[in-house]
Amino acid sequence: MWQECANNWKQEVDDIKKYKIDEFAIGYDWGGELDNLSKICEVRSLPRTKYFSSTKIKNLLYGIPTTHLNQIKYAFIIDT
Repeated sequence: MWQECANNWKQEVDDIKKYKIDEFAIGYDWGGELDNLSKICEVRSLPRTKYFSSTKIKNLLYGIPTTHLNQIKYAFIIDT
């Protein structure tokens, strides 16, 4: 799923609808560039942190086979 979503940042709206996303978090340095998404979900702007890099995480995820990504995804599903 991640690789499918991350290949084209212009498809945010379609991905939000497809995966039923209710919150979209992005770094504050994007400065309102994705405000249009607030029509379909809550957009949260997060401050930069010293030890967290979404770019590093994306680069790591690109090297993980899709089957393993699915295992990671299901590990974060919380039973309600």
